[in-house]
Amino acid sequence: MNLKFGALIKDQDLLYTIINQMWRIISGPLTMLAIPWFLTPVVQGYWYTFISLAAFSGMANLGFSTIIMQFSAHEFAFLEFDTCGKAIGEQEHLIKLACLFKFILKWMVVTVVTIFPLVIYYGWIFLSARSENVNWQFAWVLYSISTIWLFVNMSLCCFFQGCKSVAFIQSIELKGSVVATILNVVCLYMGMGLNTLVISTFARCLLVFILLIYTFKGLLSQFWSITRQNSYSWFKEFTSLMWRYVISWSSGMLMTQIFTPLAFNFYGPIFAGQIGFTMSLWSSAKWIVYSFFTSAIPKINIMVELQEWKKLNEFVKGRLIGVVSFYILGSTFFFVLYYMFHGSFFLFNRLAPLSITLAVCCNEFCTLIINSGAIYLRAFKEDPTMLVSAFVGVFIALTSYLIAKNMNSDYLFVGSLIAYICFSIPATIYLIKKKISNFKIL
Repeated sequence: MNLKFGALIKDQDLLYTIINQMWRIISGPLTMLAIPWFLTPVVQGYWYTFISLAAFSGMANLGFSTIIMQFSAHEFAFLEFDTCGKAIGEQEHLIKLACLFKFILKWMVVTVVTIFPLVIYYGWIFLSARSENVNWQFAWVLYSISTIWLFVNMSLCCFFQGCKSVAFIQSIELKGSVVATILNVVCLYMGMGLNTLVISTFARCLLVFILLIYTFKGLLSQFWSITRQNSYSWFKEFTSLMWRYVISWSSGMLMTQIFTPLAFNFYGPIFAGQIGFTMSLWSSAKWIVYSFFTSAIPKINIMVELQEWKKLNEFVKGRLIGVVSFYILGSTFFFVLYYMFHGSFFLFNRLAPLSITLAVCCNEFCTLIINSGAIYLRAFKEDPTMLVSAFVGVFIALTSYLIAKNMNSDYLFVGSLIAYICFSIPATIYLIKKKISNFKIL
């Protein structure tokens, strides 16, 4: 692997991102131990169904956060921070960056008003379809509202990460995650059940928002002054890429968030809890190793802006080797533990059956490869994966629905595995090779 410890220490963006993701090794098991310990299997099913349904509020994102980071990184490639926390550099790019921030604020208002009420309403309808003796109504509404604030924070964090502040944003998100984890465990212990999600999410959002505003107050003040005297229309450039991301992002939501609601609807809340628990475990593992790529998004975009093709190619190859290596090692270690302790340790007993757990592991590995390739391709302000993503999203949604409706639960993830292995991964490899050829990177 090309990454050495010394280089890791110097790469503050990667270092803090890994620290943040490594915290999941602590926070994940803590929460995962607390959930089956303090919640009944039925309430555990509602817990993970809440998370999956609320994740569809990510439809408000629609790739928005990714574009924010890309565009701010491209403009900040020509800027730097001064000692007062304000941006200095080429005036043209400073004006464009300030106007981009103003445009982002307007876009956030529109998406919050139009999309989130629909998520709350249709989530209520879906949950009302079952007559389990669980008081979920109040918690669902408040938790859905808290995801609005989560969306706002995520958008702001992505913008500032693009401004060469990955390390600092990761440190802020780490603080928020620590607070949320502590509150999850304490509130579950106190018997607050589903209301725990509401309390921990609101507390996390409040802390992150305060730290963001306090830290970047100088830059925000500068943006305010610049946009009062200057203007730049981002609408055409932004929307020309946004509609492509809408399709890809929506397809991605179908690929990852449909399974727990399907399990809840066709197999019951207990099995939904097992599916949600298993997917949460593997998703956490994936994001830990995925940090090798997410921490480098601004750098990759800057390399593209500066046309450093050879450096870009070597950099991406090194990160991909790290991603694949760590995921395979971590997965091997997990299944050794699963073999040793399944049936004797209650945490493993709350997981889905072995065949499904293995399928989820393979699913997340496929998405890891696909998402890493997408980061590279989208750095060129393009989304050539759009049509493939749309097809795969519909394919997974349709096949998974038909399987859940007509077949045994063991086959729930067959459709997604076929889609990833036969369509998404080959298409991603082809598009990357084509891009490298076009830009003569090799």
